[in-house]
Amino acid sequence: MRHERVKVYWNQRVKVYWNLHRRCYSVMLKNKVIDHVDHIVLTDARFVVREKSRLRVIRERRKNVHAFVEGAISSRPDAGRLCDSFVEYDPYKFSGFVLTGDNTPLQSASTVALLSVGGHPMMIAHEPRHHLPSGQC
Repeated sequence: MRHERVKVYWNQRVKVYWNLHRRCYSVMLKNKVIDHVDHIVLTDARFVVREKSRLRVIRERRKNVHAFVEGAISSRPDAGRLCDSFVEYDPYKFSGFVLTGDNTPLQSASTVALLSVGGHPMMIAHEPRHHLPSGQC
């Protein structure tokens, strides 16, 4: 199981994205990949999409790293059990990460569990925070 090196970075803010070639998550610290993992739990997480790169993906129909979850690596092994809202991202359907089912755009979450299930990514959030239309509180 891949996951050993990431332990030394507990509580540090990292960027995590699904690696299409390795079929697992890549963990970046200061723009350098430090590990590849099958699962990781992040706290105080933000969902980030680089819009210019997303548009290039749509235009060229070729994937590139442009979306990731940024957060602090949780040192609590049970933190992922709190997660209860499934999250997805598809650059061809959505401009950002959304709640699965109702497609509510997401900005952040208190906790996000990123899992590899059968070689496919799965993201589950706890206390997801939504984008609000301009002018709303």
